[in-house]
Amino acid sequence: MEETYKYETFGADAGVFDREFSSYLNRMREDGWKVKTCSFCHGGADGKSWSSCIFKRHS
Repeated sequence: MEETYKYETFGADAGVFDREFSSYLNRMREDGWKVKTCSFCHGGADGKSWSSCIFKRHS
């Protein structure tokens, strides 16, 4: 079985980040992707929070 990796960055306003990030992760899971690792960054003047994640899927 071959493993495929995907790197994506997700951003949302800080006030809704948790809810929207959870929805994003659920959509990725529905497409067969599992989280390998994520890192987070809280935005500055733009008021956004960001997450960069590596996902893994078996094909």
